[in-house]
Amino acid sequence: MNRKLIYDLTFSILIAITSGLTLSQLKTYYPVLLVVYILFFIWFGYRSLTFAFKYKKAQSSIKADIDSRDSKLDLNPSLIPPFGFVVVFGLICHQLFLYDSSLFVINSVSIPNPPYDYEWMIYAIDNFIRSVMFDFLETYHIKISQIDSNNNWILTFVFIFKSTLSIFFIKALLNLIKATKLIENQNK
Repeated sequence: MNRKLIYDLTFSILIAITSGLTLSQLKTYYPVLLVVYILFFIWFGYRSLTFAFKYKKAQSSIKADIDSRDSKLDLNPSLIPPFGFVVVFGLICHQLFLYDSSLFVINSVSIPNPPYDYEWMIYAIDNFIRSVMFDFLETYHIKISQIDSNNNWILTFVFIFKSTLSIFFIKALLNLIKATKLIENQNK
């Protein structure tokens, strides 16, 4: 893997997580913000699924990103949707908790109720790792996040999130990486 690709992946992850941590600082439930998060969740999910199913679409998106760069150090924005999907999941859960705290259960006395803002990003990353790594954490009883839910609607939302990630995230990311390498080699 070349350094440019590592740079793009690292900064895509940092941008997504930083955005999530910044937006999770809102301490009040905003219905409009929840709708915006849901729209972003759908859009990021759609873009990720498109990149997973259609290699040519991933390749054309990467090509457009690379061709529009001013320099070789510009970020490749096509890599943001798969990571944005994870972050927006955490933001939606945070807004749902602010709406009704009974939707989630805090399984630790060391986490205050309401939980710290960064706990929602940890919750999103925990669910991400559980789905992408085929429940490796569950097998060894490792708990990263102390947030859980017993509400069937929330559990359905978590199931949809994990199913989408398990099936398509890795393939979408691999297609984007493959397209990036191919196009950068063509442009040399």
